[in-house]
Amino acid sequence: MQVGSQKQTLVARCRICSGKTELQVCPDDLKSWENNNVHIQDALPYLNAAERELILTGTCGKCFDEMTGVFK
Repeated sequence: MQVGSQKQTLVARCRICSGKTELQVCPDDLKSWENNNVHIQDALPYLNAAERELILTGTCGKCFDEMTGVFK
């Protein structure tokens, strides 16, 4: 899969703490994931696991870590 190059700002807000995070993503990559063509880690490999989790669940890395301890 070729990752797109024209990135735009995606503003994501955590559903727990309401913190706002700006992520740079290629719209074509995001659409590829949204259309269930690829896994999020394959569509958006340039984002780290916490950033992808924020897109997936609406939970920021800090809140996710407090709940699970995964991103410590």
